[in-house]
Amino acid sequence: MNDSMREEFEAAFRSEGQFKAMSPVALDSMLERGSDGEYRSVRVHGTWWGWQASRTALMVPHFRGYSFEGCQYYDADAVDEAIENLSLKVKL
Repeated sequence: MNDSMREEFEAAFRSEGQFKAMSPVALDSMLERGSDGEYRSVRVHGTWWGWQASRTALMVPHFRGYSFEGCQYYDADAVDEAIENLSLKVKL
């Protein structure tokens, strides 16, 4: 998990579903985290777990440096790293 994934989760949590009608203060309270970094709200904690699981379950096929007519050869390691920086897995 990385910070950008948590930021994306919290932004989606604030803007989607039943929570978007809540006041910003109430949402801040729901998204409060304890000293261990985990959400205090059981509901938010469970939602966060599901969010992470859904992101890490996505697997992107791995293509090693194929070059097609008119396309430039790419650095496969750099592509893999960019995918993994999005908290996705590269399927080998």
